[in-house]
Amino acid sequence: MAPSKKKAAAKKPLGQKAKKPTKGGTAGPRRIAYHERLGLSKDQAYFLGITAALVFAVAVYFAFSSAHQIPAAPPAIEAPQQEVGTVLTVVDDPSCTFCNKFIKPVESQIMEAAFSGLSIRQVSASSKEGKLLISSLGIKALPAYVFNSHVAAEENYSVFKPFLHKANGSYLLDEKTIRGVAVRYFSPPPTGGEPSLGAPDAAVTIIVFSDPACKACKVFGLKTLPFLESAYNSTVRVVFKALPLSPSTLNASIAMECAAGQGKFWEYAHAGYESGIGNLTRLADEAGLNTTEFNACLSSQKYKDKVMHNRVEAFNYGVSGVPTLFINGIKIVGVPTDAAIRQIIGSELAR
Repeated sequence: MAPSKKKAAAKKPLGQKAKKPTKGGTAGPRRIAYHERLGLSKDQAYFLGITAALVFAVAVYFAFSSAHQIPAAPPAIEAPQQEVGTVLTVVDDPSCTFCNKFIKPVESQIMEAAFSGLSIRQVSASSKEGKLLISSLGIKALPAYVFNSHVAAEENYSVFKPFLHKANGSYLLDEKTIRGVAVRYFSPPPTGGEPSLGAPDAAVTIIVFSDPACKACKVFGLKTLPFLESAYNSTVRVVFKALPLSPSTLNASIAMECAAGQGKFWEYAHAGYESGIGNLTRLADEAGLNTTEFNACLSSQKYKDKVMHNRVEAFNYGVSGVPTLFINGIKIVGVPTDAAIRQIIGSELAR
């Protein structure tokens, strides 16, 4: 019997759809998707996968934290309160008791300048904030007076503006404008090549800017200098810098340098304190100088440049009058009393 042309339809697996025959051949086997095996829709399978991943992540976190103690987060640092109004920060040197006695008078003068609502705070130069202010603002001497930026909005700012130096958003009161007030310079005026009394390695160095015709300088030379020599001969060194404040004393200052060139500075200076500076050659003779050499030095103006450099140096250190002393960098205007000198030198020797 001839076979029937109809073939029995092949059985297909459950859930599998028959593929259309490809051109020139029959349909290949179809791979069953995972969610179909579980009887889930695609959306259900996606949700289940995400949930499983989250559960796994949480399990790993707790397993790790139980084995390793995770340190607690540090407490939040509160932001500093923003300054309101004009604030004056006084950077002081606690070790300079003579300097600090002048802080209150300066503060009073500033407050009297009608800076409305001025707040004043003090900061030690040795503190972290003090060191930062010194380095960032280029502070040269202590105590230093630093205003915040609000000072520029003050009604009387234009009066103070010439005396303020702006740096890094702050306003620094120029130390050269604080007249008659003791301040300590970090780097005192240089002393190389200047006439001096005392050991070069003395614990205390006193630099004196003096004009030959100055009456107060005469008091220093005849009274204070002998006191220093007798009381602090081995511990104090005195360095002299001629500073003519007028053209009329320029020659007399050069004459003092000519005397120093012959190693007779102090003898010549003493003669000038005693007799005045009317006749420079006569003073040279009284001091035991070679007058011929002295007159040649004076005529050639040999030391004029040096004396003029002293004037520039004095200006840079705020010297506005004579005598001005720098005791280990502490600037004193005028002739201090013996008691004041003892106090300053004592505190310096105790440092």
